[in-house]
Amino acid sequence: MDDVNDRTNDDTNDREWLELRSEFGDATVDALALSTAAAPPAHLKARILSRVASDSEGAPRPASLPPGGRRILPGVSAVLVADVPWMPAALPGLDFKILHRDDARGYTTRLLRFAPGSTYPSHRHGATEEVFIVSGSVVLNGVTLRAGDYCRSEPGTLETAAFSTEGGMAIIVSSDADQFVSAEA
Repeated sequence: MDDVNDRTNDDTNDREWLELRSEFGDATVDALALSTAAAPPAHLKARILSRVASDSEGAPRPASLPPGGRRILPGVSAVLVADVPWMPAALPGLDFKILHRDDARGYTTRLLRFAPGSTYPSHRHGATEEVFIVSGSVVLNGVTLRAGDYCRSEPGTLETAAFSTEGGMAIIVSSDADQFVSAEA
């Protein structure tokens, strides 16, 4: 019977720690776990210390997640897009949400929303770009892409102005090295 109670207590402690991580972030909860004022159960402290040690040995851990970002497991994160604010783009009719930023590679993953009639200007791809249409439709290089369609552009390729007549939403993984070009290029 004590074994069953121990497991129930462990499950409750695990849920409480996950809720704290979700609410306050990993760094805060890690600091709390290492403090003497609020010592976690031994099994949680061991897990946290093990994670801190493995994070420092492996690939660099991102300094922060975007709003709505959650660490699920070491090396695994998710973004709850309902918690991410829409940001107005510098171009009229376009808004975006940052889903991921890879500073080392110079890539950003965005959820991009096209208002009806909006246009994204012509640009040359500095690296591979990937576009997945989530809803509505977007015209890329003269081809109408609808929800579920995908487009991949290789480095150096030219993308003529992308536009949406009805409005649309896309997940775009793009490079900082992209360059806007005039329509005649």
